[in-house]
Amino acid sequence: MRIGLICPVFQPTGGSGIGNAYLHRALGLSALGHTVDVFTWLDPSATPVYEKHGIRVHRVPNPSVVNIIERAANKMARSGYRRLSRDSRGDAYATARDVRGALTTMAMSLGRELGRMDLLEACEWGGACGAFARRSQSQLAVCGIHGSVYSHRHRFARHTRLAPIDVALASAIERAGANRADVAVAPTSEAADDARDWLGIRRPVHVVPNCIDLPWVDSLEPVQSRGEASEEISVVFSGHVAGHKGSFALDWLVGQLRSEPSDRRWRVRVLGYLKDVALYRHLSTPRAGGVTVETTGVLPPSDVLRELKGADIFLCLSEAETFGMGVLEAMACGAAVISTPVGAAADMIDDGGTGLLVPVGDGVALHRAIDTLAEADLRRRIRHAARTLVEHRFNSAHVAAEWLRVCLA
Repeated sequence: MRIGLICPVFQPTGGSGIGNAYLHRALGLSALGHTVDVFTWLDPSATPVYEKHGIRVHRVPNPSVVNIIERAANKMARSGYRRLSRDSRGDAYATARDVRGALTTMAMSLGRELGRMDLLEACEWGGACGAFARRSQSQLAVCGIHGSVYSHRHRFARHTRLAPIDVALASAIERAGANRADVAVAPTSEAADDARDWLGIRRPVHVVPNCIDLPWVDSLEPVQSRGEASEEISVVFSGHVAGHKGSFALDWLVGQLRSEPSDRRWRVRVLGYLKDVALYRHLSTPRAGGVTVETTGVLPPSDVLRELKGADIFLCLSEAETFGMGVLEAMACGAAVISTPVGAAADMIDDGGTGLLVPVGDGVALHRAIDTLAEADLRRRIRHAARTLVEHRFNSAHVAAEWLRVCLA
């Protein structure tokens, strides 16, 4: 079977959970013997992981007319909202993004390559609307729900200035695409409920979790050896460094570790774009009180995995996630995970068994958890249990087979 996965962007870590999810799904489908083509419209960079495994990537340029229409849609939605609400700071990024996706995939569907696919999956971020509008009758169309403006408005409202008119217009595009699909899938039951309750998708939404390609993970060398006997403990935080991702909790934690007398040394690696660094007093101080903070900026997916393979502890402190690919990647790479119970983390982590769970925004619980994982024997037990879980429930070939079964049922 020839399968096409349509995804807006495969940018490196920091806002690209959807890209990583499709990457591992593609590798799993390829391992099962299917021909996989990936189509993307916002990624100008090379993604050698795909090509190395025989997966073709089609990077579709955005024509000038698409850019013009996108900017016009952005301006109209933004201007309308600002006038209605008298909010001079309102924006319309979601409408512009979904208009771009719909127009680009509609143009893409006129080409030969997309028409050769037996099965197409497109995300709801405008891609499904455009791709399924012109699909052939013989193609099976699958809409992948990954959480978008409709869930962000409810989950990240205090961190994001989302204009109601922007939410309405973007949701209309996303709803139209999802309702044109033959099948809709989501990575968690929570995301499936969101799609029904907030986006208004009429059809059933099947739950198929995201996955991790263990052969690829195991082929990578760690950036540094994991220091079991070392006094220095390596902690990794990856993703977009912003309030809703828990960066202020991380900053507070670093401050606490620096304020207490201890023979332990901590190395905190922040993988991702550190926005408004001045807001984070402790993260912006490289060395103090036995804690070293290193910021790497945005990294390619393979480098993120290599960082995780050398880390002792991984932190996911988000207030909300659709799934939480970082947690799954860390568990596969052998880093002991401390996470808030968001997205799929509560399903993946048996508290005290495959990781530790802390309430959102509870700095005391976070400090207690990281102090608990300072014990090397406990980290080893958690790493082993987490890896076993990933091998049995989230490996790419197994999940890809389940995804195909749902799509073809």
